[in-house]
Amino acid sequence: MKRTVSIICAVLMLISVLCLTACSGGSKLDGSYKLVEMSSGGQDMTSYLNMIGDVYLVIEGEKATIELGGETTQLKVDAKNSAFIDEAGDSTPITIEGDRITMENPESQSKMVFEKTTATADSK
Repeated sequence: MKRTVSIICAVLMLISVLCLTACSGGSKLDGSYKLVEMSSGGQDMTSYLNMIGDVYLVIEGEKATIELGGETTQLKVDAKNSAFIDEAGDSTPITIEGDRITMENPESQSKMVFEKTTATADSK
């Protein structure tokens, strides 16, 4: 009986440790995403991507960075409310569909669609 209780306690302890390890790991969103589609004021601006160069969204935990030609914009990931929050505290809603993240601001009618990539801004 004591042996059974000891085994059950050991198994429960192992499960607890594994759960804590899994929860402390990175977010499923972590990674690098390349801008593949954008619009502003309701107009499709995707054709301008060739002129502005590669734009990357890099997510690490609760931090996100948009990188464009050496310039970076810092954002906070608000997974609970499905949004990015900029340095001024403004929130931009996001939707996640597979390996795509869409940032859409209804007020300015702007939209940016990022697709997950294995390359990062540093390796381009």
